[in-house]
Amino acid sequence: MATSPAEPRRRSVAPGVSAALVLATLLTVTSVVGRPASATVFDDSDWLPTDGTRYHFADGSLNLAVEWARIAQPVGLLSGPDAFRHWVDLAEVDVMNTAYARVAAVLTEAGGQSVDRRDDLWTITPSGARTAVEATPGGDLIMVPGRLDLPAGLAVGQSWTSDGDAFYLLPGEEWSGSPYHAAYASRPAADPSAAARGCLTIGMDFTIVGRPTVHSAHTWCPGEGVVGFTEAGHNWTHTPAPPAIAVASPAPFDWDTAEALDFQPATADDHRPDVTPIFPVSPPGLLADGRVVFSNLSSDVVALDLGEDPPLAAWRARPGGDVTSLATLGGITVATSTKRQAVAYGPNGQWLWRARLDDVVQVPPIQFQDMVLIATLDGGLIGLDLGTGAERWRATLAGEIRLAPVVVGDRVVVSDQRGVLSCFDAGGNKLWRANPGIANQIGVTTGAEPVVVVASAVEMAVLGLSVDDGRALWLERYTDVAISLIGLDDVVVLRARDRTTALDSATGATRWVWSGERTVGAAGGGHRVLLIGKKDLVLLDDTGSELTRWSIPRAIEVNDGALVFAAAKYDRVVAYVQDALIVGTTR
Repeated sequence: MATSPAEPRRRSVAPGVSAALVLATLLTVTSVVGRPASATVFDDSDWLPTDGTRYHFADGSLNLAVEWARIAQPVGLLSGPDAFRHWVDLAEVDVMNTAYARVAAVLTEAGGQSVDRRDDLWTITPSGARTAVEATPGGDLIMVPGRLDLPAGLAVGQSWTSDGDAFYLLPGEEWSGSPYHAAYASRPAADPSAAARGCLTIGMDFTIVGRPTVHSAHTWCPGEGVVGFTEAGHNWTHTPAPPAIAVASPAPFDWDTAEALDFQPATADDHRPDVTPIFPVSPPGLLADGRVVFSNLSSDVVALDLGEDPPLAAWRARPGGDVTSLATLGGITVATSTKRQAVAYGPNGQWLWRARLDDVVQVPPIQFQDMVLIATLDGGLIGLDLGTGAERWRATLAGEIRLAPVVVGDRVVVSDQRGVLSCFDAGGNKLWRANPGIANQIGVTTGAEPVVVVASAVEMAVLGLSVDDGRALWLERYTDVAISLIGLDDVVVLRARDRTTALDSATGATRWVWSGERTVGAAGGGHRVLLIGKKDLVLLDDTGSELTRWSIPRAIEVNDGALVFAAAKYDRVVAYVQDALIVGTTR
């Protein structure tokens, strides 16, 4: 009889759902791609999908979004879930020198509503690929040794078994352990044309002592991947795309309520094994349910649940390659990567669509009505349907794009590195262009008569332009280097390191200057601007008067080179400062 592992650190358990049975042996769905190996040593390059490989399957109104991640180092296990960490304590393998695969699967029903999720961990060994962990909201399962789902030398007509100890944790219970047994048999695919192509079907009977036997059968083809499977009364087939997901309208933070913010620190990046590591490349994405979305050191996209400290990783995803930018827009998270692609995920981490890009991306995607606009480094501007990824329009600018475009009502303005400012409507039609010179920062005021503001990168000047036709409205000298530009209703706030200056949006005249302390970041809107100092968060109104301040926890040592990102949406403001999170809510 198996013994039980140590009490788990903590877990966030949702009520079990009947759909969990659908996921009972999910990972064998996409476990083999390529021709059966004849060698006795497992060759994962022939059988397992590459990093960031994704599939959609459908059965009636149900959809299954599956995504593979290949993990070369154990640090990748820190993206979670917690059961992965518990497995490390029980594993009978060399953890530091083992190759891993992670499969995330999200079950959704019509309309894109997520009803279940599973994250599984595989180990890649000479004897084959083994399922080590199956983690779901309805319970976690750890198998030692891992279940041998793909043996070395797999061929048609082969039978094999796998035995070991299974440790499982069900909602409201403690860890318990029992022996497990899995019996497998492979046979030619039932469809003659598929069998002729070398496709085969693997049947598995999986039993944990004291629990019902789970039966499954999966069919896949060399060079094609899995073409279908049956399981728990469901018949799953490939589908090119999931049901369209509803795109939420932007939910900006009401900056006029900022005085009511209650800021609290949250642990992040302190190199502890129980803390999910994050490494932002863009401001954090904020979801309506309170979760915060970041990139991390393992090239994952991770949603953190801030209900506990350290925050739990609610879900994780793998765009493929290194993440270069990230934004959460209308409930949909869009990540770009060094693979020159954009990948979109739903609120529960289910992958939705992928779009090819002509170049890498340096600035975060932005929402423009029901589209996501992606600016590539080579001067491309692409408008994609946010819900489906379908291309609506694209434009090409003469220079590189290194600053995020800004939306002004039904228009979007973008600056390129040749000093040209271009304005487009929602159909991708160019309305006007101007030549203000190469910009260091670009923004827009938010009042009744918005103004596009450009801080020059070469002339130490700030220029205000008309949204209607791009004509220059005013030009003011600015002797500092603008690190941040925040458009309020009636003024534009330019933050330099040692002082912050507000210019009148209509005339460019200096309204006020604040130099209370050195700052490392800023955010704002309406009639408020939040300055992130080295010791305090300082809230100013649009007259430059200090309204309130919050002390930054002493554990956060902010230096001049600190990596700082801030985002505001719904009823909260989240700042990432020097490897730490500061979360403010008005509730």
